[in-house]
Amino acid sequence: MISTLFGDRRRMLLLVALSLAGIGLTLRAERGSGARANRLHRNDALVEAAAIYDQRVSGDPSAADLRYNLGTTLLRLGEPGAFTELAAGTDTEDDRLRVHALYNMALWSLIQAIMAPATDSVLFHAANAIEANKSALRLEPEHFDARWNLWLAQRILATAGPEQGLMDPGDISGPENIGERMESNSPLDLATLEGLE
Repeated sequence: MISTLFGDRRRMLLLVALSLAGIGLTLRAERGSGARANRLHRNDALVEAAAIYDQRVSGDPSAADLRYNLGTTLLRLGEPGAFTELAAGTDTEDDRLRVHALYNMALWSLIQAIMAPATDSVLFHAANAIEANKSALRLEPEHFDARWNLWLAQRILATAGPEQGLMDPGDISGPENIGERMESNSPLDLATLEGLE
């Protein structure tokens, strides 16, 4: 019966060998695929996801989505290369991807400002967080998390260096010497205004 389906034994062996080769190639492609890296990232296998993203970025360094994915993975790992990869992820025409990359750059800078041991580092990172959040809000003005992080970074800047006159703690819009002014209500005030208490 089998010989009538597949022909002679050589043909059957060739068919089995080709099938196994196809399965092997499929598994090999899956091991380095973006979909697999995304699954690993969602399942908190961040080191493995970062390795796949890094390999894919080396093959296509201009792919903003890959740079963004690598950047967010490095951000979650606390790796210093996160900011650079996220910045590369902003180089796209896709405004949604750009907003996410800017928000995550701001988040990285905000974390660095909070963890910084010296005032000048706090000021540097808080100012970076402010600028990245403002850029995200220019593209998506209703981004609640970016608005909250902007407010928080402005508070850090005001309290870390009040002697430098960088920001009046009562003026949430920020100083003129750090980018353009942008109105930002306290997220708590915004929630109350919108009835989200």
